[in-house]
Amino acid sequence: MKLELVSIIIPAYNVENYTDECLDSAFSQTYPEVEIIVVDNNSSDNTLARLNAYKKKEPSLIVLSEKKQGAPAARNKGLSVAKGNWIQFLDADDLLKPDKIQHQVKLFRENTNASFIAGACEVLAIDKNTRVKKINDFQSSWIHLTNGNLGNTCSNFFRRDLLQEISGWNEILKSSQEPELMFRLMKLNDKVIVDNIPLTTIRMREPNSGRISNDSIDNLERFIRLRFEIIKYLQENRNEFYKNNIQSLWERVGKLILRNKKRFSAKVSKEFVFNIPKDFKDDTKYLLLKKKIHRYILKFRR
Repeated sequence: MKLELVSIIIPAYNVENYTDECLDSAFSQTYPEVEIIVVDNNSSDNTLARLNAYKKKEPSLIVLSEKKQGAPAARNKGLSVAKGNWIQFLDADDLLKPDKIQHQVKLFRENTNASFIAGACEVLAIDKNTRVKKINDFQSSWIHLTNGNLGNTCSNFFRRDLLQEISGWNEILKSSQEPELMFRLMKLNDKVIVDNIPLTTIRMREPNSGRISNDSIDNLERFIRLRFEIIKYLQENRNEFYKNNIQSLWERVGKLILRNKKRFSAKVSKEFVFNIPKDFKDDTKYLLLKKKIHRYILKFRR
């Protein structure tokens, strides 16, 4: 059987101390048919010099530059030249275990009608402690998407044809790009493979320490608004699923607002209160969420 090419796309911004180890993990894949594309995104440190030095050691490395700032633009630049049937996105400060690509290509071959693989990962904290983040494969992928627990950019594995069909990453969004990308993919095909073998290491860094897409005060609001969009889509296009999962879909949104209520505008909180379905019974804990948020809004107005 002829092996299909996999493209590993790595956006890089001010990661001079991480690039070599990241690239080593990409070049160490046991799957033999791999091309590696790294996209410098206006780095102001020695990242580009390190990449060019690495290319002397590994001439097959493709080094590109993207002037438009942001990881989505850098990933799209890599996607525009990628030749692989499968796409592995990898942030330049994260790592792949050696058999990550081989393992997930095998999963795709066994599930040819899936849109992408949602993978578990190992999270390496700043204090060097590690934890494994898995996905409950007994729940619907739509529930996981709403919960923000459908893998991540680097642990997941994608079909290039579907990424091209949805025109890749949304370069306008300043956050929530990853779930928004998966949302558009799932509107095409919501068959998602859950892979709970953690073959990706996500290395946590200090906030604003050179990441392409930095956190901002608006990120949580974007997160909530995307959940509203997902739920509305399910209500209009997958109504039977929506009716059977109303409480699960809305519970995460309500709890997130309560946990971070001081960071939200009253407008977002009111949107939740006025959009939550009337199907809930008076004695459910979800209606209590609604009442708590409503009390918060009244307090906010005083």
